[in-house]
Amino acid sequence: MESSCPSIPRWNLDRPFLSGRFHQEIKGTSRFASDAKGCPLDSFSSGLENPIGCYDAAVQELIVIDDLLFALVGIEGRYISIKRVHGKADVVSFQVDASMDLALQELAKWIFPLCESFLLIDEFVESGSQFKNGLVNHAFAAALRALLLVGSLGYNAFR
Repeated sequence: MESSCPSIPRWNLDRPFLSGRFHQEIKGTSRFASDAKGCPLDSFSSGLENPIGCYDAAVQELIVIDDLLFALVGIEGRYISIKRVHGKADVVSFQVDASMDLALQELAKWIFPLCESFLLIDEFVESGSQFKNGLVNHAFAAALRALLLVGSLGYNAFR
C-alpha cells in the first residue's frame, strides 16, 4: 500500500520557504536567555533596544499588540519570545519581558493559548498534506489551509 502512494518530492522538503513554517524554523537571535525554570535572566544583553518598561503604558500597549499579532502566526516579537520543546508532545511556551506592565502581561497570557492553537493547526496542515496520511486527512488539511489563507488575506487587506 505504501508504494502505491505518490511521494512528496525531496525539493519540497529541502526548501523551507515552500512551507508556512519557514519563519518558525529559522533560528533567530532571541534576546531571551532562560534558565531551567523558563524565566528570563538577562533579556537586554544586546543593548539594541530599550526595555519595554521604560515606555508609558499606552506605548507599551501598542508594542504588545504588535508583538501579539506576530505571536499569533508563530513569529517572535521584540518583547514576546516563543520557545519550542520538541519531544513526544511538542510544547510551545511563550515568554514576555519581565519589565512589561503587569496588566499587559496578564492580557497577553490570555491570548497565548490561541497562538499555540494556531501553531498546532498549522503544523497539522503541513504534516497532513502528505499522501501517505490518506484522502480524508489530505482533504481536511487542504480545507484548513484554505481557511488559514482566507484569514491571512483578511488580515492583510485591513493592514
